[in-house]
Amino acid sequence: MAWKEYCRPVIGLDGTFLKHSSLQGLILTAIGRDPNNQIYPIAWAVVDSESNDNWQWFIHRLKIDLGLGEGDLVTIISDQHRGLIHGVAVELPKAEHRACARHIYSNLKKNHKSDTLKPLFWRVASSYNEGDYERSLDVFKKFDPLAAEELMKKDRSTWCRAFFRIGSCCSDTHNNFT
Repeated sequence: MAWKEYCRPVIGLDGTFLKHSSLQGLILTAIGRDPNNQIYPIAWAVVDSESNDNWQWFIHRLKIDLGLGEGDLVTIISDQHRGLIHGVAVELPKAEHRACARHIYSNLKKNHKSDTLKPLFWRVASSYNEGDYERSLDVFKKFDPLAAEELMKKDRSTWCRAFFRIGSCCSDTHNNFT
């Protein structure tokens, strides 16, 4: 398949409700990145719900069709839906599974409303190294200690660029491309 030969070893997974159709359910999508960092549609499926079984089935099909093995050489980016987390853990246990930072920020702003928090959060998430991360996090903590405490409950290796696994050739902190 062209994805494996030409594209980055990164797959964004997401599900979205089918709202404008006589079909009810969800569409599950797998989107890659080509060498020019453009989107590359890999696969999609229509399912009745975003369940463990449906995500596991979808990820299993990707694993077989793309020859992903246990996922040693692939990075998955997702919104961290429970069913999706389960499917990746079962089917691609060695894959780097990143959390979409945009979703983390959206959840964070539910309890912390300041507009100033957004650029501070993105500075932390986009840090390229641990020193930059620590400096940006200190500024974030000074601005809103409670938001920082809530953020630190999240595994930084899943949403902060400074802690991503080396070798994926993609520094995305979000899955907007899906």
